[in-house]
Amino acid sequence: MNELPKQTIVIEGDLSQWDSPYKIEGNLVVRGDVPDSSEIQVGGDLKVQGGVWAAQVQVGRHFIVGQGISSDSKVTVGGSTKALFIERSIVHSRIDIIVQDSTMRAELFAGRNVLLSDGAIVGGTACAGEKILAHRVGSSSDVETNLSVGIHPKIRRRRRDLQMLLNRLEEGVDRLAKDIIFLEQTDPTSLPPKSRQRYQQLPQMKARKTRYENELDQARRKLVQLLNLAKVRWPPDPHIEVRDTVFQGVRVEVGWDLFPVTTEFHRVIFKMQNKTICLIDLA
Repeated sequence: MNELPKQTIVIEGDLSQWDSPYKIEGNLVVRGDVPDSSEIQVGGDLKVQGGVWAAQVQVGRHFIVGQGISSDSKVTVGGSTKALFIERSIVHSRIDIIVQDSTMRAELFAGRNVLLSDGAIVGGTACAGEKILAHRVGSSSDVETNLSVGIHPKIRRRRRDLQMLLNRLEEGVDRLAKDIIFLEQTDPTSLPPKSRQRYQQLPQMKARKTRYENELDQARRKLVQLLNLAKVRWPPDPHIEVRDTVFQGVRVEVGWDLFPVTTEFHRVIFKMQNKTICLIDLA
Protein backbone atom coordinates (compact mmCIF):
# COMPACT_ATOMS: atom_id res chain seq x y z
CA MET A 1 0.00 0.00 0.00
CA ASN A 2 1.48 3.35 -1.08
CA GLU A 3 1.82 6.05 1.56
CA LEU A 4 -0.29 9.13 0.91
CA PRO A 5 1.70 12.32 0.18
CA LYS A 6 2.12 14.55 3.20
CA GLN A 7 0.35 17.89 3.26
CA THR A 8 2.55 20.92 2.63
CA ILE A 9 1.77 24.25 4.28
CA VAL A 10 3.41 27.44 2.98
CA ILE A 11 3.86 30.54 5.15
CA GLU A 12 4.41 33.63 2.98
CA GLY A 13 6.90 35.63 5.05
CA ASP A 14 8.23 35.21 8.60
CA LEU A 15 6.79 32.74 11.05
CA SER A 16 4.83 34.82 13.52
CA GLN A 17 5.80 34.54 17.16
CA TRP A 18 2.08 34.39 17.89
CA ASP A 19 1.96 31.07 16.00
CA SER A 20 4.53 29.47 18.32
CA PRO A 21 4.56 26.65 19.25
CA TYR A 22 3.80 25.56 15.67
CA LYS A 23 3.12 21.86 15.10
CA ILE A 24 2.34 20.12 11.81
CA GLU A 25 2.32 16.46 10.74
CA GLY A 26 3.22 17.17 7.11
CA ASN A 27 5.73 19.49 5.39
CA LEU A 28 6.25 23.19 6.06
CA VAL A 29 7.74 25.96 3.91
CA VAL A 30 8.55 29.34 5.51
CA ARG A 31 9.33 32.02 2.92
CA GLY A 32 10.90 34.31 5.54
CA ASP A 33 12.62 33.83 8.91
CA VAL A 34 11.95 31.78 12.02
CA PRO A 35 12.30 34.49 14.69
CA ASP A 36 13.53 34.48 18.28
CA SER A 37 11.88 32.15 20.82
CA SER A 38 9.90 30.26 18.17
CA GLU A 39 9.13 26.57 18.57
CA ILE A 40 8.42 24.39 15.53
CA GLN A 41 7.67 20.68 15.29
CA VAL A 42 7.34 19.30 11.75
CA GLY A 43 6.63 15.65 11.00
CA GLY A 44 7.88 15.82 7.39
CA ASP A 45 10.28 18.24 5.68
CA LEU A 46 10.93 21.84 6.75
CA LYS A 47 12.27 24.49 4.38
CA VAL A 48 13.09 27.98 5.68
CA GLN A 49 14.15 30.41 2.98
CA GLY A 50 15.43 32.94 5.52
CA GLY A 51 17.22 32.22 8.79
CA VAL A 52 16.55 30.51 12.12
CA TRP A 53 17.28 32.71 15.13
CA ALA A 54 17.18 31.50 18.75
CA ALA A 55 14.51 28.92 17.93
CA GLN A 56 13.75 25.35 18.91
CA VAL A 57 13.12 23.17 15.87
CA GLN A 58 12.22 19.48 15.52
CA VAL A 59 11.98 17.97 12.03
CA GLY A 60 10.93 14.42 11.22
CA ARG A 61 12.69 14.22 7.86
CA HIS A 62 14.91 16.85 6.15
CA PHE A 63 15.63 20.48 7.09
CA ILE A 64 16.83 23.09 4.57
CA VAL A 65 17.73 26.64 5.64
CA GLY A 66 18.41 29.28 2.98
CA GLN A 67 20.39 31.44 5.39
CA GLY A 68 21.80 30.46 8.77
CA ILE A 69 21.00 28.78 12.08
CA SER A 70 22.12 31.09 14.85
CA SER A 71 21.69 32.66 18.29
CA ASP A 72 21.49 29.56 20.50
CA SER A 73 18.99 27.67 18.36
CA LYS A 74 18.40 24.00 19.16
CA VAL A 75 17.65 21.76 16.18
CA THR A 76 16.85 18.03 16.02
CA VAL A 77 16.39 16.45 12.59
CA GLY A 78 15.42 12.90 11.61
CA GLY A 79 17.14 13.16 8.22
CA SER A 80 19.70 15.67 6.92
CA THR A 81 20.24 19.35 7.64
CA LYS A 82 21.44 21.88 5.05
CA ALA A 83 22.27 25.51 5.88
CA LEU A 84 24.40 28.42 4.69
CA PHE A 85 26.05 28.77 8.12
CA ILE A 86 25.57 27.66 11.75
CA GLU A 87 26.61 29.84 14.70
CA ARG A 88 26.34 29.28 18.45
CA SER A 89 23.65 26.63 18.05
CA ILE A 90 23.16 22.91 18.66
CA VAL A 91 22.20 20.73 15.70
CA HIS A 92 21.49 17.00 15.81
CA SER A 93 20.87 15.21 12.50
CA ARG A 94 20.26 11.51 12.10
CA ILE A 95 22.03 11.48 8.70
CA ASP A 96 24.14 14.45 7.49
CA ILE A 97 24.82 18.09 8.35
CA ILE A 98 25.79 20.04 5.21
CA VAL A 99 26.99 23.64 5.54
CA GLN A 100 27.89 25.83 2.59
CA ASP A 101 29.85 28.53 4.41
CA SER A 102 31.07 27.99 7.99
CA THR A 103 30.22 27.01 11.54
CA MET A 104 31.30 29.10 14.52
CA ARG A 105 31.14 27.87 18.12
CA ALA A 106 28.40 25.42 17.16
CA GLU A 107 27.69 21.92 18.44
CA LEU A 108 27.11 19.57 15.48
CA PHE A 109 26.15 15.90 15.84
CA ALA A 110 25.53 13.84 12.70
CA GLY A 111 24.82 10.13 12.48
CA ARG A 112 26.82 9.93 9.25
CA ASN A 113 28.65 13.02 7.93
CA VAL A 114 29.43 16.68 8.65
CA LEU A 115 30.27 18.29 5.31
CA LEU A 116 31.76 21.76 4.72
CA SER A 117 33.71 21.27 1.50
CA ASP A 118 34.30 25.03 1.06
CA GLY A 119 33.77 26.18 4.63
CA ALA A 120 35.45 26.35 8.03
CA ILE A 121 34.73 24.86 11.45
CA VAL A 122 35.78 27.44 14.02
CA GLY A 123 35.20 26.64 17.67
CA GLY A 124 32.71 24.23 19.17
CA THR A 125 32.28 20.57 18.30
CA ALA A 126 31.66 18.52 15.16
CA CYS A 127 30.87 14.86 15.82
CA ALA A 128 30.04 12.45 12.98
CA GLY A 129 29.60 8.71 12.79
CA GLU A 130 31.52 8.36 9.53
CA LYS A 131 33.16 11.46 8.03
CA ILE A 132 33.96 15.14 8.55
CA LEU A 133 34.98 17.23 5.54
CA ALA A 134 36.03 20.87 5.88
CA HIS A 135 38.18 23.47 4.13
CA ARG A 136 39.67 24.79 7.39
CA VAL A 137 39.42 23.80 11.05
CA GLY A 138 40.17 26.01 14.05
CA SER A 139 41.76 29.45 13.83
CA SER A 140 45.02 31.27 14.37
CA SER A 141 43.58 32.69 17.62
CA ASP A 142 43.54 29.15 19.09
CA VAL A 143 39.75 28.85 19.51
CA GLU A 144 38.93 25.48 21.09
CA THR A 145 37.64 23.20 18.32
CA ASN A 146 36.81 19.50 18.71
CA LEU A 147 36.30 16.97 15.91
CA SER A 148 35.35 13.31 16.30
CA VAL A 149 34.41 10.47 13.92
CA GLY A 150 33.96 6.71 14.03
CA ILE A 151 31.56 6.55 16.98
CA HIS A 152 27.89 7.46 16.61
CA PRO A 153 27.20 10.68 18.57
CA LYS A 154 24.57 8.98 20.74
CA ILE A 155 27.03 6.24 21.73
CA ARG A 156 29.73 8.84 22.44
CA ARG A 157 27.37 10.87 24.66
CA ARG A 158 26.16 7.74 26.43
CA ARG A 159 29.74 6.68 27.20
CA ARG A 160 30.50 10.13 28.61
CA ASP A 161 27.40 10.00 30.83
CA LEU A 162 28.19 6.48 32.03
CA GLN A 163 31.78 7.45 32.81
CA MET A 164 30.59 10.42 34.86
CA LEU A 165 28.17 8.13 36.73
CA LEU A 166 30.94 5.60 37.37
CA ASN A 167 33.21 8.32 38.76
CA ARG A 168 30.48 9.57 41.13
CA LEU A 169 29.63 6.06 42.34
CA GLU A 170 33.29 5.10 42.85
CA GLU A 171 33.88 8.27 44.87
CA GLY A 172 30.75 7.57 46.93
CA VAL A 173 31.75 3.96 47.65
CA ASP A 174 35.29 5.00 48.59
CA ARG A 175 34.07 7.76 50.90
CA LEU A 176 31.53 5.51 52.64
CA ALA A 177 34.08 2.70 53.04
CA LYS A 178 36.53 5.04 54.81
CA ASP A 179 33.79 6.42 57.10
CA ILE A 180 32.55 2.92 57.96
CA ILE A 181 36.05 1.64 58.80
CA PHE A 182 36.70 4.72 60.97
CA LEU A 183 33.45 4.35 62.91
CA GLU A 184 33.82 0.58 63.37
CA GLN A 185 37.33 1.03 64.82
CA THR A 186 36.30 3.81 67.20
CA ASP A 187 34.80 3.61 70.68
CA PRO A 188 31.48 5.50 70.34
CA THR A 189 31.68 6.78 73.91
CA SER A 190 34.86 8.67 73.00
CA LEU A 191 33.20 10.51 70.13
CA PRO A 192 31.83 14.04 70.34
CA PRO A 193 28.00 14.36 70.08
CA LYS A 194 27.89 15.05 66.32
CA SER A 195 30.15 12.10 65.52
CA ARG A 196 28.13 9.92 67.93
CA GLN A 197 25.02 10.68 65.89
CA ARG A 198 26.90 9.63 62.78
CA TYR A 199 27.88 6.38 64.50
CA GLN A 200 24.20 5.63 65.04
CA GLN A 201 23.70 5.94 61.26
CA LEU A 202 26.24 3.16 60.59
CA PRO A 203 23.60 0.60 59.41
CA GLN A 204 22.19 3.12 56.92
CA MET A 205 25.70 3.92 55.68
CA LYS A 206 26.40 0.23 55.07
CA ALA A 207 23.12 -0.15 53.20
CA ARG A 208 23.92 2.90 51.09
CA LYS A 209 27.39 1.53 50.30
CA THR A 210 25.85 -1.78 49.16
CA ARG A 211 23.38 0.09 46.96
CA TYR A 212 26.17 2.15 45.40
CA GLU A 213 28.20 -1.02 44.75
CA ASN A 214 25.23 -2.65 42.99
CA GLU A 215 24.67 0.46 40.88
CA LEU A 216 28.40 0.53 40.11
CA ASP A 217 28.30 -3.07 38.83
CA GLN A 218 25.29 -2.27 36.64
CA ALA A 219 26.97 0.82 35.21
CA ARG A 220 30.14 -1.15 34.41
CA ARG A 221 28.13 -3.81 32.59
CA LYS A 222 26.31 -1.12 30.59
CA LEU A 223 29.63 0.46 29.66
CA VAL A 224 31.00 -2.88 28.40
CA GLN A 225 27.83 -3.40 26.34
CA LEU A 226 28.13 0.10 24.92
CA LEU A 227 31.77 -0.38 23.91
CA ASN A 228 30.84 -3.66 22.21
CA LEU A 229 28.05 -1.88 20.34
CA ALA A 230 30.53 0.76 19.17
CA LYS A 231 32.74 -2.02 17.75
CA VAL A 232 29.80 -3.60 15.91
CA ARG A 233 28.78 -0.24 14.42
CA TRP A 234 32.31 0.81 13.45
CA PRO A 235 32.02 2.24 9.88
CA PRO A 236 34.25 1.00 7.02
CA ASP A 237 36.49 4.08 6.78
CA PRO A 238 35.87 6.82 9.37
CA HIS A 239 38.05 9.86 8.72
CA ILE A 240 38.42 13.63 8.88
CA GLU A 241 39.51 15.39 5.70
CA VAL A 242 40.76 18.99 5.78
CA ARG A 243 41.42 20.48 2.36
CA ASP A 244 43.32 23.55 3.52
CA THR A 245 44.48 24.17 7.12
CA VAL A 246 44.15 22.57 10.55
CA PHE A 247 45.25 25.11 13.15
CA GLN A 248 47.08 24.42 16.37
CA GLY A 249 44.79 23.69 19.32
CA VAL A 250 42.28 21.52 17.47
CA ARG A 251 41.42 18.22 19.18
CA VAL A 252 40.81 15.27 16.86
CA GLU A 253 39.21 11.97 17.91
CA VAL A 254 38.95 8.92 15.69
CA GLY A 255 37.09 6.26 17.62
CA TRP A 256 38.10 6.63 21.25
CA ASP A 257 41.66 7.81 20.42
CA LEU A 258 42.59 11.47 20.83
CA PHE A 259 45.08 13.43 18.71
CA PRO A 260 45.77 16.98 19.99
CA VAL A 261 47.01 19.14 17.11
CA THR A 262 50.12 20.93 18.37
CA THR A 263 51.35 22.31 15.05
CA GLU A 264 49.64 23.61 11.94
CA PHE A 265 48.86 21.09 9.18
CA HIS A 266 47.80 21.58 5.58
CA ARG A 267 45.73 19.28 3.36
CA VAL A 268 45.51 16.19 5.55
CA ILE A 269 43.30 13.26 6.42
CA PHE A 270 43.06 11.91 9.97
CA LYS A 271 42.15 8.24 10.13
CA MET A 272 42.80 5.09 12.16
CA GLN A 273 45.57 2.71 11.10
CA ASN A 274 47.05 -0.06 13.24
CA LYS A 275 44.88 1.05 16.18
CA THR A 276 46.29 4.58 16.22
CA ILE A 277 45.45 7.89 14.55
CA CYS A 278 47.63 8.67 11.57
CA LEU A 279 47.87 11.61 9.15
CA ILE A 280 47.75 11.21 5.40
CA ASP A 281 49.19 14.08 3.35
CA LEU A 282 46.93 15.23 0.51
CA ALA A 283 49.47 17.66 -0.96
